[in-house]
Amino acid sequence: MKTRLSQSALIACVALSLMLSACGASTPEPTLTPTIANTATKTLEPTQTLTPTATVTPTRTPKPTSTPNIAATQKYDSFQVLVEKLVSEKVIPSVEGKYHPLDDYSDSLAKSGYFNWATYNDFSPSNFIIQAKVKIDNETTENAFKSGCGFVFMDTFSNHAVFFALDGNANYRTDGADRGSKYLDKTLFQNPDGVTLTVVLYNKALSFYVNDRKALTQTVYGGPFRVGPSILSGTSEGFGTRCDFTQVVLWEMK
Repeated sequence: MKTRLSQSALIACVALSLMLSACGASTPEPTLTPTIANTATKTLEPTQTLTPTATVTPTRTPKPTSTPNIAATQKYDSFQVLVEKLVSEKVIPSVEGKYHPLDDYSDSLAKSGYFNWATYNDFSPSNFIIQAKVKIDNETTENAFKSGCGFVFMDTFSNHAVFFALDGNANYRTDGADRGSKYLDKTLFQNPDGVTLTVVLYNKALSFYVNDRKALTQTVYGGPFRVGPSILSGTSEGFGTRCDFTQVVLWEMK
C-alpha cells in the first residue's frame, strides 16, 4: 500500500549549551512530489529566554518504496516479537493492531539547533508504535554531538518530538521546548548498522526505546496524531546533519 509522506521544517532556537545530536546515512532520497498543504501551519516567536520556537512549513511527499515478500514477512515476524514483548511487560494491553510497513526516509538539515520532520499522511493514530532502523551522518565533527534522529507525532494543538543524539542523550520536546533528557550511551551510534528507535504511545503513556533500552517515559495528551521521522541538526556547515530511516513500521492500536 502506498503512503503519502509530507515533510515540515521546525525552526527551534535552542540554548548554545544544548547537548543534542543528529543522524544520517548516505542512502539516496526517495522521489518526491508536492503535498496538498504548502503553507506554513504554525509560527512561534522566539522569547528573550531562548526558549525553542518553531515555524512549520510542509514541503514534500516522497513515494513509497517496494519490499520483497520474503523480506516483508521476516520484518513482520520480527515486529510481532516486539509487540508480544510489550504486552508481557504491560506497556500495551494486547497484540491486537494493524501493521503498516512504511517508506524509507532520508533527509538532511544544515541549521544548528533546529529540527525538521515529515509525517505519513495516510494514518492518524491515537495509540501506536512506530519503529525504524536509523543511521546518522554530519558534515563536520564540530558540534556533531548535538545532532540527533527521532520521531514527531503531532495534532492540531501540539507538536511532540523525541530524539536520540550523538552525545548519548534521549530527549523529549513539545512545540520545540525541551521537556527533559536522559543519558544512555554515546557509543550506540558507532554501530555501523545504526540504532533501532521505537516510540510507543498507548492511553497517553509514551515510551521511547533506543535498541531494547527504555530511554524516556512521558504522559502525552491529545491526538489523533500524524507521525513520522525527524532530524535534529548539530551543524550549519555543508549538508549539516543527515538521518537515514529504514525498516520503518507503524502499528495502529485501538
